[in-house]
Amino acid sequence: VQYLRSVKIFAPDSISPNGDQVNDLFELKGQFIQQAEVTVFDRWGSVLYYTADWKKAWNGADTNGRMVNTGYYTYQIKAVDSKNNSFTKSGAFYLLK
Repeated sequence: VQYLRSVKIFAPDSISPNGDQVNDLFELKGQFIQQAEVTVFDRWGSVLYYTADWKKAWNGADTNGRMVNTGYYTYQIKAVDSKNNSFTKSGAFYLLK
């Protein structure tokens, strides 16, 4: 029997930062993650959010603190597990106000 530990990351496919406490944040869930950095981009590739702390959630505000518009946004997650194996995940999600 061989047991493999691989990084598992869940990113939501939609958020609605409207203050109702339901799906207000772009928040990652995962296992076997030692460290990870998260970047959120707009449709033109401009960085709206960056953090080196993957447990910190994004509230839908750009780097100037303004709430972004409804639409699709992309993300990139660069993670490292406890054995120093690298893992990258990219995807898109919909932000609805």
